[in-house]
Amino acid sequence: HEIKDEIILRPVQILSILVLLNEVLNNHKSHGSIGEIKTGEGKSIIITILAIILVKYKHKVDIITTNMELAKRDQKNQSHLFKLFDIKTGVLFHKENDEQFMKSYIGANRFSNDSGFNIEIFKYPVVYSTNANFEFSYLHSLTTKTTFEHTFDVVLIDEVDSMFIDELNEPAIIS
Repeated sequence: HEIKDEIILRPVQILSILVLLNEVLNNHKSHGSIGEIKTGEGKSIIITILAIILVKYKHKVDIITTNMELAKRDQKNQSHLFKLFDIKTGVLFHKENDEQFMKSYIGANRFSNDSGFNIEIFKYPVVYSTNANFEFSYLHSLTTKTTFEHTFDVVLIDEVDSMFIDELNEPAIIS
């Protein structure tokens, strides 16, 4: 797969990546950080590069988006960059709640558990999904015999304001 376009990062993107990397890799007392990136400043590439570097430092990365369409789109659009570094990515979804998404997702028919989630995706170092899907797959694993071998190591949230403001009706378990 040949990439024809160059990726030239803007100073705000480089600084964002460096500040967030420093927080994750060097500040062991940290309980999280929030970086505000304005619309049009390239959040997707910042998140992708941050995830690639963190995986190379042996971290697992979960990327939370506001809805399944964005999770699918971002994972698909950024997959060529992850492939350059031999990093597998996937999308966590529920076979009933995300039926429309499942129909358009390759390999979506494999469910090796009774949770309804494609939890085998957690074998990948980078997983995209929604807050609700991460929460409920985790909660289901606590209340059933479903094997859930996933640690929430680093969680990158796209549109964190949406999670805290727009989705107050859902528990914020991930934090």
